[in-house]
Amino acid sequence: MKRKRLILLREGDEPERTHGRLFIGSNFLCYTMEPGTADRGHLRVEPGFYFCEPHGWEPDSPVRFRQTWALVGDGVSHQPEIGVPRSAVLWHGGVRDEHTTGCILVGALRGFSNGEPALLDSKSALERMRDLIGHNEFCVTIMKG
Repeated sequence: MKRKRLILLREGDEPERTHGRLFIGSNFLCYTMEPGTADRGHLRVEPGFYFCEPHGWEPDSPVRFRQTWALVGDGVSHQPEIGVPRSAVLWHGGVRDEHTTGCILVGALRGFSNGEPALLDSKSALERMRDLIGHNEFCVTIMKG
């Protein structure tokens, strides 16, 4: 099976969060949210090209976020490695910036939760990714908007 190619177009840098749009080819897939510029505890990954590996797809997998994908590339690995500053940067569902913990959240809509910008309907966005990609690797180019 040919590896799918996605593009994450970041739309702006805020101290609390970074919004984006995820595309497969020229087709919009979902909205994204990542850590912001002031989040020193959970830095977002640098723009660039990354492979994404299936994470937690085995029926007995003990991971917190099941049936997701992990970024692998320059400075980031699936599992912790000596000399690699980031690991377990996952694509998963979530609503607010505190849910990112360094990962990339997906949502079908943008809105507000407790007065803060948020992603809404993460479950359907994640299900759409699962339907389109499945238990397969894909690659993503992360670009500044």
